[in-house]
Amino acid sequence: MAWKYRQVQIEDDLAVADSGTKTFDIKVKDPLTALIIRFKAANGAAQVPDFQPEEAITKVELTDGGQVYWALNGPMAVAASVYGLDRWPRQWYDERANNNQRINFPIMFGRYIGDEQYAFTPTRLVNPQLKITWADTALFLDDSLTIGLTAQVMEGLSAPPSMLAWKEVESWTTASSGEHKVELPTDYTIRALMMRPYVVSNLWGNIWTNFKLDCDMGKFIPFDLEDHELGDILRQEFGPYQVGMHHVLTHNETTQLPMGEVIQVAGGAVGTPYAITLYTAGAWGYMIPYLIDVAGAFGTDVPIEDLVTGFYPHWSLLWPFGKWMDPATWFSPKREGYGAVDLKLTEGVASADGRVAVQQIRPLP
Repeated sequence: MAWKYRQVQIEDDLAVADSGTKTFDIKVKDPLTALIIRFKAANGAAQVPDFQPEEAITKVELTDGGQVYWALNGPMAVAASVYGLDRWPRQWYDERANNNQRINFPIMFGRYIGDEQYAFTPTRLVNPQLKITWADTALFLDDSLTIGLTAQVMEGLSAPPSMLAWKEVESWTTASSGEHKVELPTDYTIRALMMRPYVVSNLWGNIWTNFKLDCDMGKFIPFDLEDHELGDILRQEFGPYQVGMHHVLTHNETTQLPMGEVIQVAGGAVGTPYAITLYTAGAWGYMIPYLIDVAGAFGTDVPIEDLVTGFYPHWSLLWPFGKWMDPATWFSPKREGYGAVDLKLTEGVASADGRVAVQQIRPLP
């Protein structure tokens, strides 16, 4: 059936408190291919080092009463959109004092924007709502936050019976050793698994050193890989990606970046004559700047405009089950007759943020 795009502005950049939860009623009747979230904040009188606005978002949820259909925190929600779009969504990352930062990212309900097979039709639910929760941070200026929401509608499309939905399975603080087991859901077909081991200035492969997926205690092992082996396979599937940033850098000071592995950072000083080398520290998720002015002095608080190239947006590792665009190849525990699917992670660094999520084909009532 012929259909056409329609953009519905649900909220036009509403000023919100420094922390809280905003609930949006989704009253559109036609199928949605995406909901675009806009989140903006202003830096204070001091620069905001190594912090992107989505890091203040603690949860994004699509709900219907007590039923949760989609749920991720801000960094993983942006990572999901990067993998879905195959590029970084529109953003302005800027550490400079008194400047705005913003992120615009889609919650995608299909394999791509405009997918006719998978989409979200609000009228299939009783009371569909999108809930965004964020935490106060002293890095942003008080009373400067705004949130906006736009629905990308496929008007006239016959309502698909299912959508693709990301949902966090578990979050925890990692240990310095031992194995952590995460029980994955077996109710619906799984398209992808997303794992986020994150701590400042440490390689993800140090936090989790081995990755094993075990179905029914060894009946089927989709993978059992050391970190570098997993990285070899994931790099074949996705990336690299690029994102532009504005930093305020001091010579030889470690600077965190929003990718788990960085392969290059290219940039230049803004309005100041500095010789610049941005060292990516052996593909770890940070860089070390070398800044020297014309007199040979090392630089402090130098404004830099740079382009970051790397893998694993917001340190989120994506494992696809089968071909990324072919539903027939995705993993269905029920169809395969598996009663338990366990992700087993060998840990090596304490006090990191560990998170695991899955993307599933989610039937709609």
